[in-house]
Amino acid sequence: MSDTSLLAMLKIDLGISTTVYDERLGLFLTSAQAEISGKGYTFSETLTIKEKQIIVRYAGWKYKVSRGADSPAMPDDIRYCIHDMVCGQKMGGDSSV
Repeated sequence: MSDTSLLAMLKIDLGISTTVYDERLGLFLTSAQAEISGKGYTFSETLTIKEKQIIVRYAGWKYKVSRGADSPAMPDDIRYCIHDMVCGQKMGGDSSV
């Protein structure tokens, strides 16, 4: 995944302005997309806004957990969004809106 907008979105979400962590954050983004795919979702050739947002939110949560966040449980909003995307795709609906 080479989409620099994802990295920029993640850095804004985490409040990081330096480039020191860019490589590590890029790995979190790649891992997030792979883990969501592993849950049964197939990403579009060109990522939609919703797909980008869930990748960034998931990667941000994983980063916070790796830094010792209080609650390692996946937030409900992220879990529900991934579930809705997977179900919508499996049922033939448009899960990208």
